[in-house]
This record gives sequence, structure tokens and C-alpha cells, in this order.
Amino acid sequence: MSLSIDIDRVSRVLLADGWHEVLKFSFDLDSYEFVQSDVEDQEFGLHQRNSEPHVLLAGGRVQGVPATGATWREADGSRICCPITAVLAVKVVTREHKTEVAGEVVVSEVNCND
Repeated sequence: MSLSIDIDRVSRVLLADGWHEVLKFSFDLDSYEFVQSDVEDQEFGLHQRNSEPHVLLAGGRVQGVPATGATWREADGSRICCPITAVLAVKVVTREHKTEVAGEVVVSEVNCND
């Protein structure tokens, strides 16, 4: 048995500084790397945007840097990115199942893995 976590149902993420709210459907996992897409040359006052970002640090290629990261958007629109090892826990919302019994709507929760 595994703890299957539906990333579309992640509502909160616990990091070392506390719980973070996740905007609906914004949680995702992907390769973790730091890139630079802009180049500035202070000496000559040049600024250009590269078509292909320059990878400064790629996860999994440096000892101690995980290859996978997590990302999501918060209520203020900011995007949070972190290595997967920074995630201590996630809260997954359950689904509601609505049925009508004798003319009344009955709402029951369904396990998030169902």
C-alpha cells in the first residue's frame, strides 16, 4: 500500500516556517533547478533576455541537492518553489459525495484515496 497523494487536492503544505495555503490546482512537482534568463553587463550597460535560460544549479547533479522540487501559488499570487525535501507534510482535501435521501441532500466525505 502506498500513500497516494492527489496533487490536485493538496490544499496546504507544511514547511519549516509553518503551513502554507495552496491555491486550487496549483500544486505541482517537477525537476528542481535554478536558472538565469537575463544577463546584465554592468560595465557596458547591456541587458538582454536569453531565449534559453542558463542553468546555474540543477537538482540531482550536486550532492545534497534533490532532483525534485515542489511548487504552488499562494492567495496573494506569489509562487513558492522548494526542494521536495523541504516539504514536511501536505493536507489533502477530501471529496464530498452528495446524495438525495427522502428529498433531503446528504453530504458525506469520501477518503482522499478513493
